[in-house]
Amino acid sequence: MPKIYFIILGMIFILLNLNFNYNEETIKKLPVTFEDGYPILPYDFKVIEIPNNVKSVKIKNLRIQRKLYKSNVILQYNDKIYYFDNNQNLKIINIPRIEIGNKFPKEIIEVKSIGYYRDKKLATIFIYPITYENGNLYLNESISFDLEYEQSQTTYNLKPLPDSLDYLILTISLFKEPFDSIAKLSIIRGFRTLVVYIDSIKDNPQKIRDLIIWAYRTFGIKYVLIGADASIIKTWRFQVSYYDADPNLPTGPDIHTDYPYSALDGDYINGKKWKIGDSLIDPYADIGIGRLPITNVYEAYNYYYKLRDWTFNFNGNPNAFACLESEIMYSYFGGYCENIVSVSNMPRIIRLYEPNFNGNLTPQILFDSLNINKPQFFFYIGHANGFIIASSYASPTYYVGFNEFYNMNFNYSAPYIAMFGGCWTGDLEHTALIKQILLMPDRGAIFGIGASKLDNTGSETSRGMAFFLAFNNYNAKTIGDAYIYMVMNFSGSLFNTYSKLNMFGDPTIEPYLNGKNYINANFDNSFSDSLVVNTIPNARVLLYDGENYTLTISDNSGKAILRYSSGSNKTLLLSISKPSHIPYYSYVNYYPSNVVLDSIILNADHLIPSNSYQINFYLKNLSSNNQSINFKIKLNNANPDSIFGNLNFNPNEEKTLSYNITIKPNAKNLIGKFYINDKLIRSFSYSVEKITLRLVGVKWESDSIDLDIFNNSKVNIYNVELKLPDFGISKIIDSIISKSTTNYTTKLPRVSNNPKLIVSYAGKQDTYQLNFQLPLPSSDNFYLLPQREGILIKFDTTDNNARFYKIYRSENPNGNYKFAGITNDFAKSYIDYIDSFKVYYYKISRIDFYYNEGEISNYKYQSKNPDYSIYKPTYLPNQGESPPLILNDSFILIFSPIYMSFYNNKGITINGYPKDLKFHAYSGAVADIDGDGIEEAIISARKDNNSFLLLVNINEIDTLFYSNFFGDISIYNKGLIIANFANDSLPEIALKTYYSDSNNKQRIIILDPRTKAIINQIKLFSGNVSTNWDISASDFDNDGLYEIVSLDSLGKLHILKANGQEIDNFPIDLMPYLPYNNPNAISYFSSAIYVTYNKVICGIIQSGNLRIFIINVNNGIIENVINVNSYVNNNPIEPFSLSLGDIDNDGFAEIILITYHGYYPSKRILIFKLNGNLLSQYIGPDVDWVWLSPATIVDILNDNKMDLVLSLPRRVFILTYDNGNLNHFIGTPIILADDTLPEGYPFYSPIFKDINNDNKPEMFILQWSNPLYSFNLGDIGKIEWNGNRANFKNTAEYGEKISNKNETNLNFVKFNYKKFAIEFNLESSESYNLKIYDVLGRVVYKNSGFIKGKGLLTINSKLARGIYIIDFKSKNYNFKIKALKLN
Repeated sequence: MPKIYFIILGMIFILLNLNFNYNEETIKKLPVTFEDGYPILPYDFKVIEIPNNVKSVKIKNLRIQRKLYKSNVILQYNDKIYYFDNNQNLKIINIPRIEIGNKFPKEIIEVKSIGYYRDKKLATIFIYPITYENGNLYLNESISFDLEYEQSQTTYNLKPLPDSLDYLILTISLFKEPFDSIAKLSIIRGFRTLVVYIDSIKDNPQKIRDLIIWAYRTFGIKYVLIGADASIIKTWRFQVSYYDADPNLPTGPDIHTDYPYSALDGDYINGKKWKIGDSLIDPYADIGIGRLPITNVYEAYNYYYKLRDWTFNFNGNPNAFACLESEIMYSYFGGYCENIVSVSNMPRIIRLYEPNFNGNLTPQILFDSLNINKPQFFFYIGHANGFIIASSYASPTYYVGFNEFYNMNFNYSAPYIAMFGGCWTGDLEHTALIKQILLMPDRGAIFGIGASKLDNTGSETSRGMAFFLAFNNYNAKTIGDAYIYMVMNFSGSLFNTYSKLNMFGDPTIEPYLNGKNYINANFDNSFSDSLVVNTIPNARVLLYDGENYTLTISDNSGKAILRYSSGSNKTLLLSISKPSHIPYYSYVNYYPSNVVLDSIILNADHLIPSNSYQINFYLKNLSSNNQSINFKIKLNNANPDSIFGNLNFNPNEEKTLSYNITIKPNAKNLIGKFYINDKLIRSFSYSVEKITLRLVGVKWESDSIDLDIFNNSKVNIYNVELKLPDFGISKIIDSIISKSTTNYTTKLPRVSNNPKLIVSYAGKQDTYQLNFQLPLPSSDNFYLLPQREGILIKFDTTDNNARFYKIYRSENPNGNYKFAGITNDFAKSYIDYIDSFKVYYYKISRIDFYYNEGEISNYKYQSKNPDYSIYKPTYLPNQGESPPLILNDSFILIFSPIYMSFYNNKGITINGYPKDLKFHAYSGAVADIDGDGIEEAIISARKDNNSFLLLVNINEIDTLFYSNFFGDISIYNKGLIIANFANDSLPEIALKTYYSDSNNKQRIIILDPRTKAIINQIKLFSGNVSTNWDISASDFDNDGLYEIVSLDSLGKLHILKANGQEIDNFPIDLMPYLPYNNPNAISYFSSAIYVTYNKVICGIIQSGNLRIFIINVNNGIIENVINVNSYVNNNPIEPFSLSLGDIDNDGFAEIILITYHGYYPSKRILIFKLNGNLLSQYIGPDVDWVWLSPATIVDILNDNKMDLVLSLPRRVFILTYDNGNLNHFIGTPIILADDTLPEGYPFYSPIFKDINNDNKPEMFILQWSNPLYSFNLGDIGKIEWNGNRANFKNTAEYGEKISNKNETNLNFVKFNYKKFAIEFNLESSESYNLKIYDVLGRVVYKNSGFIKGKGLLTINSKLARGIYIIDFKSKNYNFKIKALKLN
């Protein structure tokens, strides 16, 4: 461009002779129009800085030289958007074309937008080198024009932005450790970095933006990283009038965007509805942005390791760029990938598009190319949805999703910068492929760019071209800089066009555009005052002492001088960095050389306005010579505000300066600066406590006005004066304790019914108008909601009589209710921040507009959600198909289909983990296998269709058993038990395999883990029995060895020793008690053992019919059979879960069943007594997927009452039994995750284990593809059933074996199937009616009378052999069952 000349006419400025030249080659390097419905033509754009007081910009004196480019053309339009639906079908959205008449564009030069970028006012001008007229395209070879802008009379004197920080990282405290590492790495890469934890505002986008603006204005930050997924740190949501407003599409009418976090001028309203034509708030981004969409510490560390490798060990090809275009798409101006290639300036181009592959670009070919070439950049243009892109849209179409990236993309140490076109590839709130490959450990992407809405190829191409042009033409250094330029490229277009652009990863990443180079440096390891560094030219040289940064740029000779001062010895980080260079860092030592300010001490923990304090400054002469100095102290918000003087020091002498200062009234902080010899040595600040007293209640006695005054400050307030000024009455209160009230002990004489009250304290004065009114009546119209941080109290929104509400709290319903807080004026909610997970009782009163306290309400009670334990949520991809295993109360072992990892009790990975083993684990148990006092984990796993039993501890992985058949594993802990089965004191392993084929039969394998020898293989199964077929174990015959309980494939129940021998009275044939004589119809079997009474409780599902059997092992008698279907309206059940616990606290176990059916209303929790009576049930649609994991039974409140703890998708229920009902435990349900995470299938029950040695077991919850969560529930009591199979050895045993327990104390009435009689054991007499029906429904026997004591009620022996219906009714016992009379 030639020189620009200015003419000034009054307030009209004209820029003369802006000239642009184009030819047939240059237009191929321009982006094409991207706006929906517009013709596809190339455009150019220029951004020009203009004065801050410009009102308008106009194009003047347009001059064009053009020639015919193409004749008789049919314009191509951005009139279709393509996307893949969830079934991978290509869908098309047709977009209306704009009306262009005979010419497009109407104006060859267009002022597209005006706005601010970092306080500079900019105008974006679009230039169209090709125009369409009457069917022909014309090339505008030369375009010249003048730019006229009019200035307003107002002048703007904006201060230059500060330059003290480069990079702001916002995350939450849970992720502190990995982000501390990321921040240090950023400092090494030359960026002055600040990490801020925003737990308290993470759900408020406006407050987050306000914080970013504050950092931008205060420090001049250039980049920001949002360090968490959008489910944790909220993004912005707007509604736009666009073509995917259909709520059935992923984002519906919403656009999810981080754009307002980067464009910091103007105001945004979260949730605003945008219409086409709405004026833009801010068309320019001021800072580069990125989001690291992590949900757990593991993902954060993975990204840190990948970023560290990128920084120090980048092993990719810095000169390579791969562009994938799944469906070759040409305009008149070239293919879309080719347009990007033309401006990339990359020496090595990997063209992953036709005509290079004859329609056969398979995913394998794609990833072979990426793995071999290791490009630094990988862009995609084509169709997509949130889950997939396509390597080729031909016949057949080859789809590429996360599984293909995970299993095929092995670009270790060479992650690429990825930009994916296509719809929803960069959505913030749903699954997005760009996020998935960013979070892949060790490989995939180091940075990702994608759209959160529908996307078209025009905007995809423009983004790709603008990215490379930012580096090649506009001096961008980082990806964050390129983002700013990409936004400029879209400025002036529809809001959604540029706000849908989302950036994932660290925005300070500097691509290796000039190869990978190294930095050499020379410097002294120790220095005083100045450090001289000799290194490469134009490098960023940074010193960091842990708090403060010193930055300079090396000159053309490579020399850099850094000046630094401190009052003490320091070790500082020195980093040297430059784009396309591996950063250099080291540590240097600083030693002061003369008089230094050693420390500052203030004689108070808290500062209060108007109070006086002593401040001491301690100085040292560190030299061996006499020193003379002048000093100056500047104080803000204190008197005096300036102190100065001169001091003489002997060698190594120390001196103290002491001064009394008074904090000014209304001061919020004390800020000071200390100078020596006119040089600023140290800045210091102290916060001043906000002192607040508040009148929170007035009560009128016959002779006094009683006041309740609340001190809401962190400090005690002294000498509070109360005055009734109109009556000359004054009273002094010596002190009001912090966070407490005077509780109406403050009294003034009742000299009027409407006096004015003045409260004076700490330099402040508050005035209240009192007025006698009758107290407001009490109101119970409030409710309590559990929150993680406390209890949320919500009040009646229609109550217009209350100025505010006063809250009282107690720890028991009839106890002393103490003041707990007040709401703000006219607020209708309050959070009571409490720490303990226990029941709190609340009462409230209403305070009227004259501060009169109303009557106190009745109580209501609630508890907070439990807190996370010290173990923070951890995550491996797709974990949760095997259980979490806790070894030695200290280490937690987690498997995913690929990885295995050990964590310590804080959720931090043990050194050396996770390990990439590619074992897919399905079951696990824990025990001390070798008797050394250290627990091992036993894992049933599969790898490449081979089956393994693995012994795992922190230092060892050993294979105990191997099979080349994939079915020799246990699923979901149903067939893996550790117990002492053989004649020694150490445990063995029982493994029930889950599948059969013609060569491999299901069986129970007994294995010695020390010798790895198979002791026995018990073969009970012919063909396949269900995967949902478990085994249990106990020592039934008191010989010190465990026996195994299992159903065979013919419906017989076995109790077997390790050698295969049955115990006495077994097997028992259960088929006669099932609805059908068809063992092949059995689909589910589960068993538990009531050790105390040597009983087996087992359940069988046959064709949707569930029967529960209670079997006395001592005599082999079936004591009861429960027809569970009759309790679910005879609907089918498939499947169920089973656990045992003393729910009604009567000393005997109950049976806890969770039933389910996908198509029938059979979702219930049922609790049965052993006599078959239903104790309680819970019915609800929220009982979903619970049948996979039985209820854990634990005394949550340590009140000797057992509670049910259940894992449901994304949440945990705690149900407590009370007088026949199952009620939600207060403070629950516990929400584990929101809807942005995958559906968490709860394959495993909650488990309780004390991992931090405080004698308080923590609760652990693992659901498929979700983090492992741990909660602190406080002082819980007894745990009766822990996890899926009652204990960590998976034996499914309940209770303890006792030899002297007498069953006569057990009241029951039940049917004895073997004796075909009613068996009873009753302390009190019961009247009964008995009827027996044959299979045709005819009454064949009836009887009535009374039963008491222990005995049998025999039935007519003349009944023929056959099936009968037994209908028994008494006061407390009722059952109707089917029974078989055998003789």
